Amino acid sequence: METGGRAVELLISSDPKLAYGISKEIDNYNIERRNVDRLITTEAMRMISDDKRTSNARTTVLFNPSWKKGVIGIVASRLIETYYRPTVVLTESNGFATGSARSVQGYDLYQAIESCSDLLESFGGHMFAAGLTLKKENIGPFKERFEQYVSRTITEDQLQPRIFIDAELSSGK
Repeated sequence: METGGRAVELLISSDPKLAYGISKEIDNYNIERRNVDRLITTEAMRMISDDKRTSNARTTVLFNPSWKKGVIGIVASRLIETYYRPTVVLTESNGFATGSARSVQGYDLYQAIESCSDLLESFGGHMFAAGLTLKKENIGPFKERFEQYVSRTITEDQLQPRIFIDAELSSGK
């Protein structure tokens, strides 16, 4: 949630005491980040469960101006784990809605976002993850159009979670 400057200082430090102090500081930041992540994820899940329109939705698009920009990508990934549908999580930054998007296996999220590009100030990414910025007044139209596009282009199979197994182990019997 801070800049990476302290991590660089840790890596280049030749003073063990200084390095130890920086490592403790970074560890504290990580604990704080995990707590913020947990709180925002819980709030996001509550928003989804409280909105009856989302039960049949093919997408999740959430906005909260107070969420920390540094963790919304992680939150989007956690929502994918639970709801398994293309997900966009937005917060406010510099007067705009800005956020992170994550996709499900096999679905081209970038194309879906690109289909809404006239509503966006900027966006970038790839098939499974993206970042985007839009005017706050465009959140509603974006949410609607994103849902429509995904509903037309995603398959039922893509909405089913998959577990990929690299190898199987026997019990030795």
